[in-house]
Amino acid sequence: MKRRVGCAILGARMKRILAASSLVVLGSTAALAGGYDTQGLGSFSMLFDDSKFAVEGSYTYVDRNVNVKNAKGQLFAGPAGNLDVPGNGVLGPLSGDSSSSMTPNVWTYGLSVKAQIVDNVDCMAKLHNPWIIGEKFSTTWAGRYQIDSTDADSLGIDATCAYKFALGESNNLRVFGGLRTTTIDYLSTTFVNGTVAAGAGIPVPPGRDYLATIDFSSDDLGVGWRAGAAYEIPEYALRAMISYDSAVDVGLAGDRIFGTSRTPGTASITLPESVEIALQSGVAPGWLVGVDAKWMNWSRLSSLKVDFANGDYRIRRLGYSDGWTVRGFVKHKLSEKFGVGASLTWDKGIGGAYSDTYAIGSGVSYDLNEKATVSLGGSAIYKTASKNNKIVIDSKSRGTESTSTTTYDYDGSWNFAVNSKLKLKF
Repeated sequence: MKRRVGCAILGARMKRILAASSLVVLGSTAALAGGYDTQGLGSFSMLFDDSKFAVEGSYTYVDRNVNVKNAKGQLFAGPAGNLDVPGNGVLGPLSGDSSSSMTPNVWTYGLSVKAQIVDNVDCMAKLHNPWIIGEKFSTTWAGRYQIDSTDADSLGIDATCAYKFALGESNNLRVFGGLRTTTIDYLSTTFVNGTVAAGAGIPVPPGRDYLATIDFSSDDLGVGWRAGAAYEIPEYALRAMISYDSAVDVGLAGDRIFGTSRTPGTASITLPESVEIALQSGVAPGWLVGVDAKWMNWSRLSSLKVDFANGDYRIRRLGYSDGWTVRGFVKHKLSEKFGVGASLTWDKGIGGAYSDTYAIGSGVSYDLNEKATVSLGGSAIYKTASKNNKIVIDSKSRGTESTSTTTYDYDGSWNFAVNSKLKLKF
């Protein structure tokens, strides 16, 4: 009898630990960290859901509050890319305001579906926007000849399957792999100095600025792959995982629009590979703690180049460094229906507009019934200050090469994210 009672108590405790493992750590900081990446950590955690079939939808809105200051622009004549070559005349400095807003607010979404195919095989598919570039400066700032605005969004469709091997009565090993596809829409605006344009043979009156637009979209499907493994002890909600996402090459095509003229062009971008590790475990009935980290190979993205059909080009130098994101979290099941979670996150900036960030997030989940759970949460994100950032554009227009630069600083700022999720289990 005592043994039966003990087993019942242990079973109840394990049930509460497993319940805590199903909570969502809210307060995503991905839209402000990790460069263009919005996936953040745990982006395919639905693969490990213990239900036979589940659907989850999510929406995150990020309020970004970053303003540049001390902006100074210059224009150099001569071979593009060589700022220090003798004979490269300084045509600037470029006039304009030394301060400007920089970061429009953004939103991300995700829709995941998970199904147990057979006893040992689980698969999931996800529709989301995994990459975002959002920049919007004032039309009179000193760097308007390099950037006025950038609005790049993406559509990602991922498919991942896992096979579970039993290593004993209470532990197992999952190996998983799949494909990731990405398409991108890219819209960028800059201003062209009329005097410089006229000097390059473009028939426009000097003395004013003219808006130029690059409107590109994917001309093929970018395809990458994912592989990894996870060791699990389900009764303690323990999981140790490592995963690798390959780089994804995306080709783009479209037009440069200047006045009434359109010039076709092409470009390509390699979205970086990444490695993610994660460890979580139940520590008491209804309590789960964990830590995860992600490395992204942003240093391979040194520049973005657009080639035009008439022989012109435009290159934006980037010079990013590799990115790291590290998060610790705790989840607690308060009752049969309510749960709470909290997290601390650090993201190493990759350079330029992407400085280090520190975030604290919290959230609450509520089981509407046995099959539906709604989660709400948010985070406060501190973005650190950065000085002597540089935007460098090498370009060729009608045979004339030039390089324009803008240096700028920005102060530390508080930014905020809110997140909602709805999960259905069958």
